[in-house]
Amino acid sequence: MPLTFEEYGFDPRPQFPFLVTLKRYPNLVTEQTGFTLILAHGTGFHKEMHPIMGDAAVLNAALLKSGAYDITFSWENYSRAINLILAGLGTFTDGKNRLVRLDFANRRLVGIGHSMGAVSLALAHTFYPTVKFDSLVFIEPMLLTARHFKALKHDIKLHEIALARRISGRAGGSVDVVLYERDEVMGQAGDEALRGQDTSSEFGLRETTKDDPFNQPGVTLKCAKLQESSTFRDRTSQVLAFDFVESLCSGTPVHVIWGAIDDYIPARVKGDIHDNGFRGQLASIQRIAGCGHLAPLVQPDAVADAILKAFNSTVTTLTAKSRL
Repeated sequence: MPLTFEEYGFDPRPQFPFLVTLKRYPNLVTEQTGFTLILAHGTGFHKEMHPIMGDAAVLNAALLKSGAYDITFSWENYSRAINLILAGLGTFTDGKNRLVRLDFANRRLVGIGHSMGAVSLALAHTFYPTVKFDSLVFIEPMLLTARHFKALKHDIKLHEIALARRISGRAGGSVDVVLYERDEVMGQAGDEALRGQDTSSEFGLRETTKDDPFNQPGVTLKCAKLQESSTFRDRTSQVLAFDFVESLCSGTPVHVIWGAIDDYIPARVKGDIHDNGFRGQLASIQRIAGCGHLAPLVQPDAVADAILKAFNSTVTTLTAKSRL
């Protein structure tokens, strides 16, 4: 079945300064009795799961140019946005900018997050009003303590790579974007990542304007390199989430999916996350062969299968409880 989607905007002001974009895939949801999957991406990715955060970066360009977020952009901003959307504390508009109603209050929610997205889903529980998930699936979650950062492979290079990203091309013509340096840094060079070039060109780029720092018509990244770099610099949200997930597991089944290659997050750090973060409270743990931190890019089918396995576990558990 081909996927269809609906695009929405979300304006949470004055509760929150950032405008938010989201996509809804109605053919994945049974409206009355099914589950709603809340998908949260990692740093440097947009909703199509390839590098460079997308449309929201364009909508918030003026706010981002204030300079307030040039050094560090906290992942908790993503958490708060998720919380506000699910709590309905703002207005939704459709693709034609018409007010619409989206109500998540009575939905059965399953949160699925990769890297920063996993941390953001975890911390979404720490805001009020409280949002209840039936289960959570974390893919390569960046749950870290201060001592872990020194153990991360190539940690200091990620924000530098974002700043060094190169782009060339003309509007309406061919585009050459260097999006995949991170593959080399993390030891991943999957064909799926390379095939994502067209997707990234379609969803991760915009035409230049007079405010861009060059004078000829062309295309540039929707998410400014400085903002992507500042997101990589956040070292607080991961620690907060590490300290919180044991409590989170006490009320919500949490499933973790790791790549079998311990490239960006070393094996000893993953072990510490299990032992001293989750403290044995996980609903399940899966490892996917042939990939590391970029598992959704490098092995998307295997990741989908692992998510489905975790999701089926949730359905089975809830069905059993309903029969008691």
